[in-house]
Amino acid sequence: MTLEVPRYPAGVLRFGDGVVEILGGGEGTRIAVRDLDRIEVGSVKLGKVKVKLRHRAGVGNSTNSFLVDAAHAAQG
Repeated sequence: MTLEVPRYPAGVLRFGDGVVEILGGGEGTRIAVRDLDRIEVGSVKLGKVKVKLRHRAGVGNSTNSFLVDAAHAAQG
């Protein structure tokens, strides 16, 4: 029996001009650096890295997780 792990689309993480943005991967987001509370970076699996962003959103907080191509995760 062969178990296939789905290869989910991954995005590209970029940082510049005071904004963190994750593009692609089915959805994307832009977050001002001043609104970030925490960035968690997981281990590489199947060439992708799980990035979790916790940030202020309105009067509360929000947490979003994204898969990012490992080749782009280390680029600034």
